[in-house]
Amino acid sequence: MKKTGRFKKKNQNLNNKSMENSLMKLPFANADICSVFETTRTLDEKVKKKRKNVEENKDDGTNKKPKRANYFVSLPILNPKILGNISTFQDAVLKKEPKLSRAMVPKGSFHLTLFVTHLATEEELSLAASSFLEIKRPVEEILQGNPLILSFRGVTEFRNEVVFGKITEGDSQATLKKISETIERIFKEKGIIAFGYKGFVPHLTFIKLSRAPKLRKQGLKKIHASLYEDFKEHNFGDELMVRLDLCSMLKKRQENGYYYTEASVNFANHDSGDSEAVEKASSTEIGAGKLMQSEHHSTGDSMFLSESSGHQRDALIQTALHREIKPLMDKLMQIKKILVLPETQAKIYKELFGIQPIKEKFQVSS
Repeated sequence: MKKTGRFKKKNQNLNNKSMENSLMKLPFANADICSVFETTRTLDEKVKKKRKNVEENKDDGTNKKPKRANYFVSLPILNPKILGNISTFQDAVLKKEPKLSRAMVPKGSFHLTLFVTHLATEEELSLAASSFLEIKRPVEEILQGNPLILSFRGVTEFRNEVVFGKITEGDSQATLKKISETIERIFKEKGIIAFGYKGFVPHLTFIKLSRAPKLRKQGLKKIHASLYEDFKEHNFGDELMVRLDLCSMLKKRQENGYYYTEASVNFANHDSGDSEAVEKASSTEIGAGKLMQSEHHSTGDSMFLSESSGHQRDALIQTALHREIKPLMDKLMQIKKILVLPETQAKIYKELFGIQPIKEKFQVSS
């Protein structure tokens, strides 16, 4: 007797369920095959995942864009000897590979990054700027009246995509790390969190492939070490920390190529143990539009004078403005804290509507 189509389908379903139950008993049943074999997911899976995220955002009524770091604390590189050596290095690399011209970090923007964050509003920027001004005293306590001199020796790379100058390891690098941690702590106390910044790795960037995305399409995906092999142990020079800046990544850069500066904290030449004399000397040098810096080389190089352009005056103006705004911002934060209190909201409700509000309403909202 032949089985009808209905019986065949029933038997097939039973066989499928039996097979599924058997597979579920295996130890790798719930394993992610892609992760086990370290393979990437297909393009279709990525597209489906992206579409799912877009649909979820639509359901939430939001169109969330990924946050991007837009402000950072910079230690500018000002020593003409270092800047001259960097220029020589870049020229030597370009002779071997001219295509890298757009990947070169431009003149005027060389710096060390000590902290990175994302500031979404003008209010957050004002808070960050006023908080930044508070780093001066803690940093000077770390320095203990001594100059912070950073020596740059040799060149290395990161994933063959970024080429940077190395800071020689020692007390100076350890001190710089303490300063970075202090800045992060002060910002964190104000609710400003480090953004996309995993650990402190001080580096002076010379070449960065991400500056020229089109190079990948042209087949240039890596910066080969052979391009800079003559500079792997090169002595670029010493830098004395005289200033820290809170800079914008996205705002229009200044005429000299340096980043737009929201606020600056100046540190004097720490040769003298007299803090009052040091502070006075620092203010006089910066205010006069000149920046005096001592290299303090082992060879005993003397002082060099670097012309300070309009960006320093702008930075000083911004710093003064933020210093004036700081008390107002602190007061505003206190008012906001008072306004969110249930009893405050109840009083406002009574003043507006003339009736006592329902207590549960404000307890829930609080």
